[in-house]
Amino acid sequence: MANGNEHGPEFDRVAIQAFKEISERWQLDAPSRSRLLEVPESVIQAWFEHPELAHLEREQLERISYLIGIYGALHAFFGDPNQQSADDWPRRSNLYFGGRTALDRMLDGIEGVIEVHEYALNAAYGG
Repeated sequence: MANGNEHGPEFDRVAIQAFKEISERWQLDAPSRSRLLEVPESVIQAWFEHPELAHLEREQLERISYLIGIYGALHAFFGDPNQQSADDWPRRSNLYFGGRTALDRMLDGIEGVIEVHEYALNAAYGG
């Protein structure tokens, strides 16, 4: 397809719904969501309201994929019944990130998202 969207609208819809759920669980504000995907806040809001109309580029899907991986690893690691510890973790300071939160590190850009992803996977599954 001409816009680089080679995966289809259903894939985009599911990815946006997953990102919306993670955003809610992590209590992300609009500027944070925008920085994580590198997409204007208004576009993300429109996708949230009408996920069937989302057209994600490869980079946006990659970022969402990393975030889903982080989310899953945290829930596997904490395993608590209500999952609150896993959902709160991105906002807790962490010595590994120099006393910053994992969310702060993710907001630094894709390199930060990848670093947090690797950290979370190693914590949850060893590595």
